[in-house]
Amino acid sequence: MLTGAAALGFDALSASPASAAGAILWPNGTTTRPAISSPFGQRPKPNQGASSDHKGTDFVGFSIVRAVADGVVVAAGIPGGWEPGGTQVWIQHDGFLTRSLHMVAGSLAVSPNQTVHAGDVIGTMGATGNVTGVHLHLEVVVGGVQIDPVPFLTARVGGTPQPDPVRGVKEFAVRGGSWSAIPVGYNMSNRFTAVNMGSGWGDLYGSFGGHLRYVGVMGGAWTQMDSGLPLDAYSISALNVGQSFPHIFAVENSVLYHIYADGTGWHKASTGLTVPGKISAVLLPGGNVQIVANIGGYMHHITTHNGWEIGNSGIPIGDEFKAVNVGGMLQIVTLLNGVVHLIWPGAGWQLQSTGIGTSGSLTAVDMGGGYPTVITNEGWSVCVTSVSGGGWVRQSTGVAVSGTIDALNIGGGYPTVYAV
Repeated sequence: MLTGAAALGFDALSASPASAAGAILWPNGTTTRPAISSPFGQRPKPNQGASSDHKGTDFVGFSIVRAVADGVVVAAGIPGGWEPGGTQVWIQHDGFLTRSLHMVAGSLAVSPNQTVHAGDVIGTMGATGNVTGVHLHLEVVVGGVQIDPVPFLTARVGGTPQPDPVRGVKEFAVRGGSWSAIPVGYNMSNRFTAVNMGSGWGDLYGSFGGHLRYVGVMGGAWTQMDSGLPLDAYSISALNVGQSFPHIFAVENSVLYHIYADGTGWHKASTGLTVPGKISAVLLPGGNVQIVANIGGYMHHITTHNGWEIGNSGIPIGDEFKAVNVGGMLQIVTLLNGVVHLIWPGAGWQLQSTGIGTSGSLTAVDMGGGYPTVITNEGWSVCVTSVSGGGWVRQSTGVAVSGTIDALNIGGGYPTVYAV
């Protein structure tokens, strides 16, 4: 629901493709090569443990790391034997493999087996592993051999770059007794959030084209609008706080922002907190906003009791997680080592395995019963995991969608899932 959207500066948009088929980009998501701090090949060892035979190129001067081409993620995290590379993403493209190393722990926007497109956000440039400073180490592998990425990409960069990639939105729900996915006819960034504003449909917010954008139902029809508010977020979460518009929390350049609307338009205010990782916000009773963040692989808890405050719980958390209000209590669902885990506050923070193995994009929603309902996009099918008969049970919907997902409880006894 977007009451008075036009008065707040939203402009209608038409759907458009994410990028030209087969486009190749630089890891900053453009056709302009970023600055190089250390080229491919022989070099003096920069520190103890580093190699003098540099098998990649080190890039600097940007923060958001993007896929250089269409492909499938084959590794995300810290692969065994590659610990000096820190947090990394490996993508198999058509005829070559890329490895992006040293990214910020907790910043990864992709999971193994996920399909990505040229320009998709995969993480944030960092300094994990054996490094001397913040940079992106990019490798290109052809036929099992690491080659110089610069001439390889220079010869191939082209197509229509889209620094903020978008894909078609699908609404995925139970209709007529069975699950089905229906395209809504508009695009959204793969870094998006869904919020239930009481209209009977989900409202989706994300940033692409450098602005905060909206996809939702107005006047009985799906539409897309531009808020005009500058935003390049790599993590975003929206809450219904009982007003005409949601309150949105977004991480941009490692700073947590609070975004809200009033009669004069949309506004973005810094919380003053540095959050170099993903976030998920939840509204608890009494208007109590709490935010969960993955910083360095550990769950950080952000509250507003005495201004914006952040604390490290000491509990490990995966790159895929969702904070949920379950019966007035904060519960967090996360994917750790390929298994769904539950985190909740008790006598200190508690971490418990559900025993359910899964992969891909993960979200969760309160459907009743005292536990969150977990939805995962596993490539071959969207699966729903919930507590039944005293234990966790996973069921396949039998319908496959691609991309990132979020879910809402908007009635009908089943979650409504949105996929980009």
